[in-house]
Amino acid sequence: MGDGEVERAGMETDGGGEDRISALPDDLLCSILLRLGSTPAAGQTSLLSRRWRRLPSKLPRLLFPFPSSPPCVGPGIAANTAPVLRHVDVVCCDSPAGATATWLHLLAPRLAHDGVVYFRNTMSRRRLMAPHRGLGLASPSPTFELPCFATAAKLWLRLEFLNLELPRSGVFAHLTEMFLEHVDFNHRGRGDFGHTFSTPRCPLLRRLRIAMCTGIDTMGIYSDSLHHFELEFVPGLMELTLMAPGLRTLELLSCFYYIQEWNCSIHAPDLESLRWGDRFNIGSVRFVGFARLQQLAAFTIPVFGRPDNTIIQEFALLLGRFSAVYRLDLLLSYERANSPCHSNCECDEHPDWNEWEAIVHGLEEAEIRSFRGTEHDFNFVALLFLVSPALKKMTITLDCMADASEESCQKLREIVAGHPGACLEIHQNTSGVFYEFRQSNFTKTPDDHYYG
Repeated sequence: MGDGEVERAGMETDGGGEDRISALPDDLLCSILLRLGSTPAAGQTSLLSRRWRRLPSKLPRLLFPFPSSPPCVGPGIAANTAPVLRHVDVVCCDSPAGATATWLHLLAPRLAHDGVVYFRNTMSRRRLMAPHRGLGLASPSPTFELPCFATAAKLWLRLEFLNLELPRSGVFAHLTEMFLEHVDFNHRGRGDFGHTFSTPRCPLLRRLRIAMCTGIDTMGIYSDSLHHFELEFVPGLMELTLMAPGLRTLELLSCFYYIQEWNCSIHAPDLESLRWGDRFNIGSVRFVGFARLQQLAAFTIPVFGRPDNTIIQEFALLLGRFSAVYRLDLLLSYERANSPCHSNCECDEHPDWNEWEAIVHGLEEAEIRSFRGTEHDFNFVALLFLVSPALKKMTITLDCMADASEESCQKLREIVAGHPGACLEIHQNTSGVFYEFRQSNFTKTPDDHYYG
């Protein structure tokens, strides 16, 4: 910019004073606009002077914060003249399928090779409460096809159960992360769902999360690149096949409940961490490899005293799949009130620990949370020391309803005292909360307190 242009830029202001900012180079002005926090806010700077009017459309980053109007997102993308878009973050409320499909298809060919897309569609309180008030909702949204984001590196979509179909063709050539939450895929009876996430179409995919999604009954993923896979709350899934030789972390929660016949086959020889919060039986689950597994996490374990001990039995089967345990972390789940055991309760049975001794023989550290201090609780701690000669550290966190008396603590100390070299830590939980479901990765909005 020449001296004359700088002088003219300084005169183009309606504020009565000298405009020094407008004389700065475009790249500096764009960096200022990017710090305003949203694309609409950047657009308002066009009122400052004629020079500013063309700058917002050049920004490579588009931010439409909550509660952005769904019909405005598409025109905002279409008006952008930047060579490529590197980052697009959109949070709408009650965005319909038509508006969502329009701007996603506008965006897909515009992304840079390391482009990032975050889209969260929230549900308004009115729409959430309509079924409970007998108001009814509009007819189900039409199904739209997700475009193939050939250049995107990250794609996060939370759609509030819009009907989505995965692209029938195309390669996500640069994609490393894909998160899909609150989506209705409407894919039942249509064959394998997982082909889109497999190596031929996602050759670089390292992290995949599918959570709170419906309409999937069969999923097969064959990926050479996948390192981290989360599959959570996908009701109605009947068959899962996962072949991922490079997988390090797997989280599978609440997918097979209430299904009579289901199958799960996982081939992951390099798996290091498994979080399993689902049904388990030897006839339905097949693990291949797992020789390098270092951590196994399961859902909370209900104490005996309930008529249905299926969860405990299935957890025992799961634990029996592995040859040794070095650290054990148990979170006990009690009824709200201390209810008496039913007749023929398993509490009164004497379990055969012979089959478990080989597994826990090398146990070095154990933690028991939500410990109430019943007679059965103390017996379990004593038995754990008896069958685990290598156990050196026991951590007990008392339940908020537990008796934290000196007598209870002394009982625990006496148990540990009989095993030289072992140490005991006792903590008191005062919050009443031991476990909270992990929050969504998506940015929170004011409507989040209406639903999970």
